[in-house]
Order: sequence, then structure tokens, then C-alpha cells
Amino acid sequence: MDLATGRIAGSTRLTAINTARNSRSRAAISGLGATLEGALRHHMVMRDGWIRDSAVHSITRPERPDVKRQLTERLARRG
Repeated sequence: MDLATGRIAGSTRLTAINTARNSRSRAAISGLGATLEGALRHHMVMRDGWIRDSAVHSITRPERPDVKRQLTERLARRG
């Protein structure tokens, strides 16, 4: 993704998938403006044999301008 322009080469959406049990990551992704779409139950088997549920977030092409504006404002407030 080109953060300067908000473009994802030829794509209609940006998808972020992380472990459903990591609430800090889920909150951070949502804080960026992504929408939680749901969970993929028993999505992956990890090396240690644990079966992971995954949370799926996305930012779609129509949402990008608002997400970019919100991120720009947040960064400006931080100095």
C-alpha cells in the first residue's frame, strides 16, 4: 500500500488478518480505521499444534479517503 496516496495497486480492499485472541492488535487495527468483518474459526494450525481463530479487518476503496484523513489528523495532533 502506498500510504502517501492511499492506493493499493489495483486492489479494491486492504485486508488485515490476525489472531483473534490478540485484543491489542485488533484494537490497533480498528483504531487505524479498519472494519472488523468477523472471525475465521479454526483458521490455522500453528507450529505448536494450537488451532488459531483469526480476526479479519478490512479497509475498502470507498473508505480509504476517510481513513487517510483520520490518520493524517491523528499524526498531526501527535506533532
